[in-house]
Amino acid sequence: MKITIKILFCCAAIVCSTTLFSQQDSTNFLRNYKAPDYEFKQLNINVSGKNYTNVDNLSVTNGEVILRYQKYVNTTKIQKLHTTNFQMLGSYYESKVNSIYKSGFLFYSSNRFKKRIFFNEKWFFGISDYSELFTSFDYQNSAGNEASGTQLNLELKPGFSIGHGRVEPIFHGRKVLDIEKLLLKSNIISSELSLEKRNVLSNTLAKIENKRYFDNRLMQIYQLEVIDSVLQSFGIISNTDIAYFTHLSDAYLFSHQSNRLSGKQIEFNLVHSLDLLPSSNIQTHGILSYAFYLPQSYSL
Repeated sequence: MKITIKILFCCAAIVCSTTLFSQQDSTNFLRNYKAPDYEFKQLNINVSGKNYTNVDNLSVTNGEVILRYQKYVNTTKIQKLHTTNFQMLGSYYESKVNSIYKSGFLFYSSNRFKKRIFFNEKWFFGISDYSELFTSFDYQNSAGNEASGTQLNLELKPGFSIGHGRVEPIFHGRKVLDIEKLLLKSNIISSELSLEKRNVLSNTLAKIENKRYFDNRLMQIYQLEVIDSVLQSFGIISNTDIAYFTHLSDAYLFSHQSNRLSGKQIEFNLVHSLDLLPSSNIQTHGILSYAFYLPQSYSL
């Protein structure tokens, strides 16, 4: 009897959590949302450096450069994610009191690639690669005694997969509900958007968010102007005062992350691991994975 009660309690908890932590909207918009065909590219560059010197003639200098490039493609037939990272780090240490001199250089690069090609609505096959290159050099001179070392590592992981299901990026659809919810709460609009209007607005967001700008402020101005023009074309905005634009900006910029997903997918990966440097090591292994994503609610 106790076991039965526990099982029923667990089932009820799962159902309640699924209902509570899924997006609450009357038309199940996010559960049924199909993202438009779009392409997203992003390049981040970070340069840093510092120097420390004290009265005991100890000097430490470090410098770092990080580049990260990401590209995501979503179409009816293809989902592709490509991420490349480069990291360079240089350092110099000098202690004149102890006659110790050290210098070092490190370079790291990684390339992650995954492409799923759908040959019907749910079935797909995929190709992937995860490669890493690491090299470092260090030199030390301590009271005339010199020592140096070099390290080099290269690893490749090409793979092939087949699977069923599709995980849909719902970021733009969720942003539409963010905008709708806040404009409703602020009495700027009087009713929910229709499914057609939601799709029009989400497709617009997918287009404007990949337009390149070197000034983030100008980019946000452009994006808000386009969103406003779409809402105006719906004929649902009667007052365009400062309160309207403030709420629109808050809703659009709130929780601005692109990793919101919905759907389920099962996939079998066959991965060939090649460690080429410093020594050769070849392995082949299979990985079975299952992913299930619920749209996130406003309570999270």
